[in-house]
This record gives sequence, structure tokens and C-alpha cells, in this order.
Amino acid sequence: MFITSWIVAMLPLGAGVSSVDAAAASAPVNTTDGFYSDIIVYSPRKKFRLEAKLPNNAGATTAPFASKFGYALYDEASGEKVWERKQPYGESSPLSAFITDSGDVVVLADVTLFSLAPKDGRKCGTLRILDQFSKEESSKYIAKTTAGQIWASGSRWSFIEVDGEAAQRTLLFVVRTYWGHWVVMDVATGTSVDLGPASCGDLAKAEKPAQRKLVQAILDDEAAWAVKVLNDATGAPPQFLAPDARFDVYTAATIAGQRQLRGAIKPLRELEKDDDVTGSSSNGARWRQLRQFAQLALRRLGEVPAAAPAVSLSPRTGELFPRGPEYSSKILVKDRAGNIDEVKPDMKAKDLIDAIGFPDCSVYDQTMGHAFDYDIDAPEPFTLRVVIDKDNVVTKIRRINPPVWKDGCVRERALWGGSAG
Repeated sequence: MFITSWIVAMLPLGAGVSSVDAAAASAPVNTTDGFYSDIIVYSPRKKFRLEAKLPNNAGATTAPFASKFGYALYDEASGEKVWERKQPYGESSPLSAFITDSGDVVVLADVTLFSLAPKDGRKCGTLRILDQFSKEESSKYIAKTTAGQIWASGSRWSFIEVDGEAAQRTLLFVVRTYWGHWVVMDVATGTSVDLGPASCGDLAKAEKPAQRKLVQAILDDEAAWAVKVLNDATGAPPQFLAPDARFDVYTAATIAGQRQLRGAIKPLRELEKDDDVTGSSSNGARWRQLRQFAQLALRRLGEVPAAAPAVSLSPRTGELFPRGPEYSSKILVKDRAGNIDEVKPDMKAKDLIDAIGFPDCSVYDQTMGHAFDYDIDAPEPFTLRVVIDKDNVVTKIRRINPPVWKDGCVRERALWGGSAG
């Protein structure tokens, strides 16, 4: 079996925001406007260039819910236009596009994928991604907002070419969600490839030999990609990576932890040292997202993180974002378990931090409200969830056993911007 894959374009954190078809010009007032940028992507070896542009965009977004995109495929060596097509009435506008060195094109438009033939740009078929998820998955993992259904953050998008029967070439496009569900499309027909119960990567659930062969191919490709991305990220300071490259690293760390990829431990150890602050919030938290993903993956690989925790805290001042100095702490992750009995309600935030250091994650708990999670690496690990009020006092404490990170996707929902932790 010959397998090769490419990840040509990645969606940014928070991507997956739904667009509205051109026909829906009278969108309800509670719908968030959707804006579309021109798209230019190259095949991996730059044999082809795909452009999807609005006539009046001039490289910038101009109006919400814009349509009338023009697509064109160019041969980079000759500069000639291979084909062009116009966005038909009723077709959603493109959010992202992917292309191979053979000129095969896959477009994400709203929550649908469609493929375009390499010779003439003909639409081969359309696959609605959300239809591939069960009601239980949709309820658990997909956030419903006025901007549409948010589900794509943390996903991987890739082509994979597999030799099928009679040495025939079969090109597939795979979307792997952050919770590990694969949506697989046959690029030539634009139709779904049914993996049945094995759609979440469980080889044992593959019911047919052809399914087992395909599941194993995707698993091998996914593992190789994740370890390579993590190793490559250790070669340069992560804070200088382009945004798409950083999201690749977050996704690769997620896969490494969920898949128990032992070859990822060494680069994850390096990446957890990253101290770059990537965000802050009004509850006094400043978080280091790369460290969060690296440490979560290490725990799932049976390792205790060695560096400081991923979330630092500042006294809450009522400002939207913390500007004052952070609390200080010399407590490393490995030091926390021995001091856990010191944590009491009504203690000051500074005393909490002096005892067990900084938390691992800022979460929203349906019963406790905004809280902080400490993952305690004791002989019987658990998560300590703590609420700190506006007066910088601990008001609520909850012990969660087994720890939150042992559920394969709960912590990911918090890290990728979900409401549950």
C-alpha cells in the first residue's frame, strides 16, 4: 500500500464559523455577519495554484455574506489557466481550500465539503460534514452560536492516497475532528466513505477487510504527521511560528496524547518549556497555550509535566484584561500533590498559589461558574477545581476523580474554546 498525505491549508483557532448562502440575504438580526476573504493556495510542490476570489474584494472583505466567488486553477510552471468556474446560485462561499500536486481540489464552504475535478473544475460531489456526526456527538462537541455551529477548531485536514484494488489510485480527503472522528470523502466522486463504527479510529471496530485496511492507513498517516510536526516545532522558538503552524502543533499534541504516541514524548518535553503568553482574561488568568497542549499530552502518555503550570494568575482588579503584576510562584507541577491539604475555602488567592502554584486550565463549570483546574499527579491522580472570586478569595472547591484529562475530549473542549471543562 502506498500512502502519502498533505495538509495544505489549516483552519485557524475558532474556525468553522458558518456562512450563509447567497439566497439567505434576509438573515435574521440575531445572526452574526459572515465575511469572506479571497483564497490563494498552492499545491505542496507548487505545481498548481488555486484562487477563489470575489470580483469586488480587492484582497479584503467588503460585505457580509458575500457570494459570486470566481475559482481558477493555474499551472505554476507555464502560468496558464487550467480552468475556471463561477460560484453558482445557492452554493455557500468558501472558507478554505486544499489542493494536491495533481490538481485535485477540495473546498470547505459553510459546513460542506465539495471536490473539483483537476481537468475542468467540474464539481464532483458535495458532502455535508455535520450530517456525519451522531446526535450525541453534536450535542457534546459542537457549539451552537449566532455565528453558526462551531466544531472545526483543533481539526486536521489532509489528503491521503491509497492503492486500492487492481492497483487503482484512490484519493481521499480526511477531516479529523479534535474528538477523533474522521470524516472521509472520496475526492473523485465527492461522496462519503463509510467507516461505520470505526469512524473514530478504532481499528477493532472495522467490520470489513477494506475498512480495516483504510483505518490502518489513516492511523499510520496521522501518527507520522503528528510526531513530525512536534519534532519540527522544537527546531525554532514556537512564539515565532506563524499562526497556522502553531495550530498544527496544538493539533499534533492532541493526537499524540489521544493516540498514546510514545515517539512524541521527547518533543513534547521540549515544547512544554515554552513560556509564551498567548492570551488573558478578566478573571486574572494568563495562559500559555502550547504548554497546555504539551502537558495534557504528556499526562496521557503517563508522564508528569516537569515545567511550571500553563496558567498564571494576577489579582482581579475588575478590568477586562489583567494588566498588573502576576502572582509569583516557584511551585512546579510535581510539587503540588504534597501540599493539597492546605487548600481551604476562604483562603486568599495568594495563599493558594503559595501552596500549590498555578492551575493548568481555566474552565467554565455548569454548576460552579468560571473556575480553575489543577491536575494533581498523585498515586491516584485527580483534578482539583477551584473558584476565585472578584475579591481574590477561594470560594468553592471541588475534587474530580478520575481527573478531567483522563476523558479523551473534555479538556480539549476547554482548550479549543468550548464552554465545558
